[in-house]
Amino acid sequence: MMQSDAKGNWHDSKGRFMDKPKRIPNDVAPPMPYQSARDRCIEYAKRQNIDLIWKAASIEVRGLTFPETEEIYAGVNPENDQEVRKVLTVNNIKRAWEFLLEHSDDWLDWHYLSEYNRICGQYLEKEPGAMRNRPVSITGTD
Repeated sequence: MMQSDAKGNWHDSKGRFMDKPKRIPNDVAPPMPYQSARDRCIEYAKRQNIDLIWKAASIEVRGLTFPETEEIYAGVNPENDQEVRKVLTVNNIKRAWEFLLEHSDDWLDWHYLSEYNRICGQYLEKEPGAMRNRPVSITGTD
């Protein structure tokens, strides 16, 4: 029988030091099939989609709440016409995530990035997807 002393050292019944015992619980789940880090990231993005959209959209639109994001994601438009920028931003980011997940095997090049940018900025920016030659700002920053 092995025991641990006050310093965390393990030893047997005769006092000899031993390595920490390796116990495998009886209720361990069977090993899962191999899943790459890339696949785990894609699975996570799909599970956390609304939260990721809300966090990205909150950078662009001040005062966007998670419940508003859930409603817009589900297709419910706010009654206030001044909320148009929120709706466009959430829907664009939603479509951008769909694009990323559908094209996750594509090469990352200028065409890929410009299409992603075009989706994000559609109806919100002048010439989305084109190289900008003017200053760009982020809401809430100097």
